[in-house]
Amino acid sequence: MAPATAAATAGLVGIAVIVGRVSVGLLVDRFFAPRVAAAVLAVAAAGYLALLLGGPGLAAAAALGVGLALGAEVDLIGYLTARYYGMARYGRLFGVFYAVFTLGVGASPLLIAWLRSATGGYDTALLVAVGLLAVAGGLLVTAPRFPVPAPRPEEIP
Repeated sequence: MAPATAAATAGLVGIAVIVGRVSVGLLVDRFFAPRVAAAVLAVAAAGYLALLLGGPGLAAAAALGVGLALGAEVDLIGYLTARYYGMARYGRLFGVFYAVFTLGVGASPLLIAWLRSATGGYDTALLVAVGLLAVAGGLLVTAPRFPVPAPRPEEIP
């Protein structure tokens, strides 16, 4: 891929991150957030599949899919943490979840590079990513409804 084309594709990731952040915020206001998160993961998986099947010819589609997911992930972690665990434990649990997320983001380039050197290409890494996204999406689809917080004493009639 020519450097100018690669730069334009990278720019698409940035635009998609912004669109992902805003659109996911709007979607979780209207739909059950774990299903929105599963859809976001499906979009990311579709982006990786586009790259796997179409190579550089579908790099723009891949950049949009992955960028949309990148824009949504941290926001979804925060929202789901608050809804499932409440604000009393939010700081500690969000810190743990965000740390795990950050470790994954930091370790993934090393793992992808290792898989590339072990297999001679990126196909295995992309397939592993798609498989992990499918597992995570499946878990999110089966997520229970949000717990209903107990009323505060001043709210009881």
